[in-house]
Amino acid sequence: MPLLRHLLLSICLLATPLWAPAETTENQSTRQAGTRDGLGKRHSRIEHAKLLHTRAYEHVEAGEAEKALAIYQDIDRRYGSDPQPAMREQVAWALVGLGYAHGQQGRRDKAIAIYQEIDQRYRNDQLPAIREQVARALIGLGYQYGQQGRRDKAIATYQEIDRRYRNAPQPELHEQVTIALFNLGVTYYQQARYDKEIATYQEIDTRYGNTRHPAVRKQVAMALLNLGVAYNRQGRHDKEITTYQDIDTRFGNDELPEIRQQVVNALVYLGDTYAEQGQKDKGISVYLAVEKRYRNDPHPAVRQWLAQAMNGLGFELLMAAKREWANPQQAQDRLQQAMKHLQRGLRRYDQQQEQELTAMLHGNLGYGYFLQGKHEQAETRTRSSLRLGGKTLFDGQLADARRHRIEPLDSDYEALLKRLWQALGGQSKGLTPAG
Repeated sequence: MPLLRHLLLSICLLATPLWAPAETTENQSTRQAGTRDGLGKRHSRIEHAKLLHTRAYEHVEAGEAEKALAIYQDIDRRYGSDPQPAMREQVAWALVGLGYAHGQQGRRDKAIAIYQEIDQRYRNDQLPAIREQVARALIGLGYQYGQQGRRDKAIATYQEIDRRYRNAPQPELHEQVTIALFNLGVTYYQQARYDKEIATYQEIDTRYGNTRHPAVRKQVAMALLNLGVAYNRQGRHDKEITTYQDIDTRFGNDELPEIRQQVVNALVYLGDTYAEQGQKDKGISVYLAVEKRYRNDPHPAVRQWLAQAMNGLGFELLMAAKREWANPQQAQDRLQQAMKHLQRGLRRYDQQQEQELTAMLHGNLGYGYFLQGKHEQAETRTRSSLRLGGKTLFDGQLADARRHRIEPLDSDYEALLKRLWQALGGQSKGLTPAG
């Protein structure tokens, strides 16, 4: 079956890792009385706060969120009244981390209260690094409102971030504004206010489209990707196609992995849209171009989208084989090409992390093996796809059998699908590796 298009990118909470210890902007030659860590080593107060940040980060990496929470609270208790700019920055970082951690633990009311406290405490602070943390806190606040279904409050919060910081000179604050505007667009989508959603993504591009700051460029690329998906949802496919092509033209040579991810995502959606609109050859050409450009890319997210392209390419070649079934040699050539690309797709990414994609690749491979008369391999792959993909995969594979129907093969394949599905009891389980 073809790729199930995700209609919208997720709301962004933060653009950079929240847990990592921050570097201060203060001249570190200014020292106060030192403290000692557990090893007896003497540190300045700033160094000690940084050390605590590092320990909190290590606890989060180890899955020990409660210990991290305690450390963030300790940073505030020890240093919250320290007036040094560098220390204010450390405390603000810790409080943002505290709010984020509460949110991750599902304690949304506590997260909201902490983000509000950050705003109250630091909203008039003019230190650029502090202003950035306040903006981050407000993004977290808007996000938590959205998670509670309080979307009007979320919208008001994102608009407040834009009002406060849109004219700030620092690129770091531009990044926070683009995140807020991106989230604003997503929230409009959730309220079915689609014209406002589209206008918001366009505003991000209009305002920041020429920036050179990598993190802001990433947000522009993400906004354009969502814009293309919004056009797809409205059936405005000419604008959708132009938007995906624009992403490739403007960002295709960018070396930042997070931006390459947006480009390959846009190209996969471009291939999907061509295929959906009946322009099969154009779709196949785009998928092949994705493979040529990104086959050796080491970045996991890029490799995942490369696998998506291989799934789309393999599926279109399977359907081409069915259309050409009256010409046995040509049909078998198409089948062999399809199987080659589908198998390559499975080798491109972490299968345990992307079960939906793995299910589709196994399902298409199973169908391809069945069309080749290799029934044992077909059953193994199809069983794996149903275990991973459940009812969605079952329905999708049945739909594939109805395209360009070949009899009696497709009736026999439907019987195989129904037998395996009944044997599984309609349940979706874990990955069973196929040979």
